[in-house]
Amino acid sequence: MRWSGLPVPRSSIRALWLGWTALGLVFVGFFLGGGGDPSEALWLSFALAVAAGVGWLSAPSPIALRRLGPAALAFGAVIGVSLLTVMPLPDTVARTGLYEVVGGRSLSIAPAATVIEVAKLFGLGCVFLCGVFAARGERTPARLVNACIVLTALWAAWSMILFVSAGSQGRLGAPFLSPNTAATLLGAGVILTLGRLLAWRDARGPSADRRWELTWLGGALLLLSVALVLTQSRAGLGVAVLCALGLAACWPASSGGVRPRKRWFLAGAAAIALLVVAEAARGLLLRLPGLGEAAADRKDIFAVYWTAFLDAPLFGGGLGTATYVTKLGLTPANYGSLWNVQSAHNWALQWIAEGGLAAALPMAAAIGLLIHGAFRGLDTRSAPVLLPLLFVNVMVLTHGLTDFALQIPAFAMYWSFLLGLQIAIGGARTERLARPDASGCGETGQ
Repeated sequence: MRWSGLPVPRSSIRALWLGWTALGLVFVGFFLGGGGDPSEALWLSFALAVAAGVGWLSAPSPIALRRLGPAALAFGAVIGVSLLTVMPLPDTVARTGLYEVVGGRSLSIAPAATVIEVAKLFGLGCVFLCGVFAARGERTPARLVNACIVLTALWAAWSMILFVSAGSQGRLGAPFLSPNTAATLLGAGVILTLGRLLAWRDARGPSADRRWELTWLGGALLLLSVALVLTQSRAGLGVAVLCALGLAACWPASSGGVRPRKRWFLAGAAAIALLVVAEAARGLLLRLPGLGEAAADRKDIFAVYWTAFLDAPLFGGGLGTATYVTKLGLTPANYGSLWNVQSAHNWALQWIAEGGLAAALPMAAAIGLLIHGAFRGLDTRSAPVLLPLLFVNVMVLTHGLTDFALQIPAFAMYWSFLLGLQIAIGGARTERLARPDASGCGETGQ
């Protein structure tokens, strides 16, 4: 592996296969129910580590890896702090408050669970590198986004089949434990598909290819939108709609535009799609009056995890201990809200409760540095692929403030892969601008 500031030439086809393999493994996790079982998550992490190793040896990064240094150091600090919390200490740890009844000689109240979480974090790092290594070539990033859309649509179709076969009762969510988690995945799929449709306006190529692309992207958008509405996730749908509107508002102006006849066709298709989505939204409308009850439940959950953070602000209770925190915080008053809860339903609160400031702050720094690095690579050339990915970040982080999609291993891997794509796209643009003889040819074609 060379650590020079110059990119290492490699085959775009090989990179594409690496990306397809990583995405395939991630969606295996989705079809298994999100990889929530520790053994499933660990096997997925191992397989992705092998894929990342192959990418490291045979397909070096298209960007200078040293640019990942600050984020890598912050992520390494998270791993180091987490391992420190499972080390046995000479005496029993004196705990207070919520943790007062917990014994043990380590800072983590459940060292085995923390070790499993560290292994999962290692898997997230590996799938992130797969995303970085795979985004090489003029068209590879767009093809990987297309593959992501296709796999999400297949998952949505399978979930809808299960939903209909069960009598169309309740909320679509199979095979996840929570329909809200399914809404985060489907919302991300809607945003990516909308981005590809917006990019279709300016694409060039044979008319037959363009018609086929419009057909399958339009079908995918309709399928994902209907599935999203059937989850009846109020926050998920709301955040997805806002992100979609933001994406359309921020989209670069088209140089060619759409001919009037096509405008009428697209308007008619949109009207039909709107009617289908509205028909599917009846269950969602029935859930709107329950917003107050849902807010009260979240308030009870947040109160327990905030108390847990205050009782161990530096190192927390240890990664992977959310279930234990819930059990320790159960009272007759909050039993109705917490009896089956296994997470804080807020990624920020869960991180400070489990990892304390010592782990949460470097993790926040790592993610912030990555997103900032991707955003710096945004220009009119990279926008067709990069801009939708940036809005997926907004979808994931915003909906994650009220739900627990990021605690589902397969979804965390999915987002990590997309972050890797963003870093590679942004890095390719930075390197192109840094070359004195740059011709302006981008790495992120449509």
